[in-house]
Amino acid sequence: MKTEFVLHIILSLISLTGLIVYYNAFVLGYKKYNGGIDSKSTLPERLYFMSTYPALIWYVLPFIKQPRMSGVFDWFDGNFTFYNIIYVVLSLSIFVFFFCVWGKKSVSKNVEATKTAFYAPSKLLTDGIYARVQHPMIIGDILGHFALVLLAGGIYSTILFPVYILIDICMIRIQSKYSLEPYFESELREYRKKTPSLLDKKLSLVLILMILLLFSNILINKNLI
Repeated sequence: MKTEFVLHIILSLISLTGLIVYYNAFVLGYKKYNGGIDSKSTLPERLYFMSTYPALIWYVLPFIKQPRMSGVFDWFDGNFTFYNIIYVVLSLSIFVFFFCVWGKKSVSKNVEATKTAFYAPSKLLTDGIYARVQHPMIIGDILGHFALVLLAGGIYSTILFPVYILIDICMIRIQSKYSLEPYFESELREYRKKTPSLLDKKLSLVLILMILLLFSNILINKNLI
């Protein structure tokens, strides 16, 4: 097995450990809010911010040395084709949108409810971007990182990307169990009936476009895979 692929596997497994930190942040946050630990403890908050390292790892992984399909690295080598230009522009545009525009909207909305305690929202967010999907921060994170993987065209990063999707899906369950369901059970039940968890129609179309970009890249570079 090639060294670069082993490195990718190791870093992917390390990113999975972020779930342990994230889980403990929310469990301790729940206990802090409900009298289980000292209300002055800052450990839940510190663990929460520490748990962001999986995202940081997945910002780096696509750019580590590995076999590559079409992507922005072709531009660095001075190779420009019609397909590559369209592919890179679309991938980059999707990344910028979810990292900057979508990310800003979802984070600022989330801060409204969690500025006093991230683990105990003051209200259940159901308007604005939260009227589209239940977990806009998570789907924005998934699609933004997927766009980055597409942009870099790394074969190993593409193969291992489901690991990152698993991390985000598990984070949803942890959030729901310890910071939503205990406080908004009936309201949450109604909200879930009318609001998709991650993908509305427009986001589904974006995902389909990204999958088509991936498969077109695989077909064009099938000799490399």
